[in-house]
Amino acid sequence: MKFLATFILRGRKEAVLVTAVTALLSLIFFPLSYISAAAVGLVTLHIGAKQGLAIAAISAAVMAVLGQLLVGSYLPAVAYLLLLWLPLW
Repeated sequence: MKFLATFILRGRKEAVLVTAVTALLSLIFFPLSYISAAAVGLVTLHIGAKQGLAIAAISAAVMAVLGQLLVGSYLPAVAYLLLLWLPLW
């Protein structure tokens, strides 16, 4: 877990990558949604609220595009943003 935390805090691209990929994979294996939310929370606590909100918004956009391509709907991205990431933020 320490490796994952240091990877998330390495930069914005890494945090978005972990957040969006684990959110998409959590559609198959739900406990991965905790890692997705923890990434947003870690960035918010460590760097600041503005960066945490940016990570959540960019991850939602990436997840919407990938969700549209893979699943055929962007609604999981909206649901994760509104129900998981914003309350945690």
